[in-house]
Amino acid sequence: MASCLIRLVSLAVALVATELSGIGQEVSRRAEPVPIPPSAGDAAYAAPQAVPSPSVNATLPRAMLVDPNKRLAVGDEVSFEVVEDREAPIAKVITATGDIDLTPLGRVHVAGNTRTEAESAIKRKLEEDFYYSATVRLSINRVNPVANVGKVTITGEVVAPGVLDILDGDRVTVNEAILRRGNFTKFAKQEEVQLSRGKGGKAETFTINVKEIQRKGRNENDMVLQDGDRIFIKKAWFRLE
Repeated sequence: MASCLIRLVSLAVALVATELSGIGQEVSRRAEPVPIPPSAGDAAYAAPQAVPSPSVNATLPRAMLVDPNKRLAVGDEVSFEVVEDREAPIAKVITATGDIDLTPLGRVHVAGNTRTEAESAIKRKLEEDFYYSATVRLSINRVNPVANVGKVTITGEVVAPGVLDILDGDRVTVNEAILRRGNFTKFAKQEEVQLSRGKGGKAETFTINVKEIQRKGRNENDMVLQDGDRIFIKKAWFRLE
């Protein structure tokens, strides 16, 4: 009888322990934080937005696609502004004569110049008559893909012999072409620069005294180059200053 009573007490104790364990687990589960769905206005929990993949037709800003050191040509589109005016840049297209029309200057020749060179030239003109100080900004928006490019070959006693590109609308003379190629070497025969030009199937040769053009400013004798022209500078075996 005693052993039976002991077994009953043990069974009762085990049942009570099991019940208490279940209650503890339930309490623990209820104590766990319940995730709260984010509200639409909560930036910290905002749902990630789908990022569209770049399209093959996506276009970067046009100025980013252009070499800033290229020489301006007919049909190129540029933006012009004078910072002191505090006005938005104005888009201009370079005309067939290589000019852009700028207020208050009128037409300014820019074809053949780099962006920096054109800025400096415009700044100089503005400060001559209209501004005490002008900060000029010129940016290239779009390049004319069909601009004509002429080529002139320069050989002989010049610092950097080779082919010189002449952009459409760019008025380049013999002296300017020599300067662009680094000017004469110290043994150049500057008085007898030869210009050869093919015309109508016939070749013409002109002799130009570039020394007088450079030292005495006789620009009336400086010939404007054409596509296909060839310049040759002879060597002077004795230097006579």
